[in-house]
Amino acid sequence: MKPTDADAFSARMVVLAEIFGESFSPVRMGGYFTALEDLEADDVFAALGQAARACTFFPKPAELREFVGVAHRLVALASHDASDAIRREHEQRRLEAWEADLAQQQREQDAAEQRRKAEWEAAAPDREAARQRGEAAFVEFQAAMRAIGRRLAWPGSHQS
Repeated sequence: MKPTDADAFSARMVVLAEIFGESFSPVRMGGYFTALEDLEADDVFAALGQAARACTFFPKPAELREFVGVAHRLVALASHDASDAIRREHEQRRLEAWEADLAQQQREQDAAEQRRKAEWEAAAPDREAARQRGEAAFVEFQAAMRAIGRRLAWPGSHQS
């Protein structure tokens, strides 16, 4: 706390003293302020509110410091939980992006496969015509070889 927080601190301490039916001298006020001055004013003010709700007797400076510590641990825990949640969300988004990329690659592969199949089917008449031309050329070659006395068979056929 800073010296400029002294009035706000004093006002809150007077209210807390009234809640607990305590008398509060300026010397006691100064002692509490000195004992808590290394803490942030907002943290001390929050601790005073916690003390009003949780304490049975008027709190000592150590008890108020403990409320500040608990609040800081809760903030740290919440921060840790938030960090974990952010990390999990980031990992989930990365996984979703990876799955989307994988799905896109699969769609592209499927489309390429469909194009290859369509091209293969479209080329079927050409392949058949080429096969027939090859077979006709082989028959001519076979006839020419017979003319000179050699026997040949079309690949895959069982002619003797």
